[in-house]
Amino acid sequence: MLQDWSKGRRSEVGQINSLVRNILERNGKTAPVSTAPVGIAHRIEAGSCEPSLDLLCPRVELSRA
Repeated sequence: MLQDWSKGRRSEVGQINSLVRNILERNGKTAPVSTAPVGIAHRIEAGSCEPSLDLLCPRVELSRA
């Protein structure tokens, strides 16, 4: 993803995580840890924030709870 963004391209994170989310939802599950990075990626690609590992740190802590 960072390589895509550094070259001004959109990443494939949305497509990959949509596939994961759809498979889980068909089986009655949710994918909050998989869905969260998609929202962050969309914000980065829209230019509302810069790529940073700090954006993921709160998500990682939530996934360990």
